[in-house]
Amino acid sequence: TASNEAEGYPKENGYDWLLFDFWQPGATGDQTLEINLNTPQVCNYLAIAGHNLGDTVGSGVTASYSDDGVAWTEHISGVTIQSDSQVAMLVVADSPVAKYWRITLTQISATTRVGHICLGYCYGFPLMAPFTPPMQQNIGAQRITMSRQGVYLGNTYKLEAFDMKIRLRHIDPAIARQWIPPIINHVYRKPFFFSWSNTDFPEDGTYCWMPNAPKNYSYRNIKFTDFRLNAVGIR
Repeated sequence: TASNEAEGYPKENGYDWLLFDFWQPGATGDQTLEINLNTPQVCNYLAIAGHNLGDTVGSGVTASYSDDGVAWTEHISGVTIQSDSQVAMLVVADSPVAKYWRITLTQISATTRVGHICLGYCYGFPLMAPFTPPMQQNIGAQRITMSRQGVYLGNTYKLEAFDMKIRLRHIDPAIARQWIPPIINHVYRKPFFFSWSNTDFPEDGTYCWMPNAPKNYSYRNIKFTDFRLNAVGIR
């Protein structure tokens, strides 16, 4: 359930994995989205993409959980969006288990909107070089406009998706057998969030999808496995 919904921008748009539609509360202050999972589930991250929270100074996002839907415990807090920022974010915390979860957009304006917001359980693996952080990727295309006389008239900049080559190596086979199949099962069907340093740079998250079917992990030797995702992402 959502505290508010603007006409044409229902809450369902905020968790459909699509970034061309939005949940827009259409109200100011703190606005919430509450989820009943029917059975207790573990959750250790909060991620958001396709938003304009940075347009309102002081806006942010928090997550809370509850056993009964009445008494709430704050889980992830203090996530303030930088001014003018619309980049994807992924914040990791501890791993409580609860049936009810609540996401709060804090100090928003009436025009604040969210393309996708997500709570769930994330997997952490050591990342192998070479790797270019999303913030340093060439994520846009520039078009310069000139007059017939060769006079500079201006330029436009359009954001574009970029390649995200995620390489994981030297994974213990027991860990690979437990965690990589669920990852493959998800990325076959839906986009996913990726963060290369969620503790130091949560604002450097990436909203990714697979242009082609992912390959399963392979054994480097009897003790270690390798895995890679050749994804496409946006910030």
